[in-house]
Amino acid sequence: MNIYLRISISIILALIAQTIGVRVFSSSIVYLDAFLLVVVYFAAKEGLLTGILVGAISGLVQDSFSGGIVGIHGFTKTLVGFMVGMLSTILVVENLVAQALLLGLATLLNGAVIIGINYLFFHSPLKGFWETLSLQSLGNIGVGAVIFQSAKLYNLVKQRRLT
Repeated sequence: MNIYLRISISIILALIAQTIGVRVFSSSIVYLDAFLLVVVYFAAKEGLLTGILVGAISGLVQDSFSGGIVGIHGFTKTLVGFMVGMLSTILVVENLVAQALLLGLATLLNGAVIIGINYLFFHSPLKGFWETLSLQSLGNIGVGAVIFQSAKLYNLVKQRRLT
């Protein structure tokens, strides 16, 4: 399947998960950032430039459907895509522990940049943000590890069928 088609489908699925998930699960979906999972997955698997591209597009899609500062998610997701893409060229991220660590660090970076920009513009920290960020980090690690391992298993099965 074409890489651009996979990216588009992943961003659309992340949008559906975020919008429908908020209505169905109300507060618990706050602990999952589906767009961040898409950015980390493609940046780790495809590299730096793909991570930047996916980060910018998914961040802007998230900005268009959220009610915050326009461009904040675009900037943070692009930064996360860049950092994960750089780390994936240095480190081997096929291991489950490395993927969990990468997801946790990406979530913390994303949250720290968002709180920094909010503090820069509004001069007040968000209340309860660090608690939410720690729970979101755990949620992203759990769901992201399942997605990463499922994709790895799917690729393995597909490769065995071809041989």
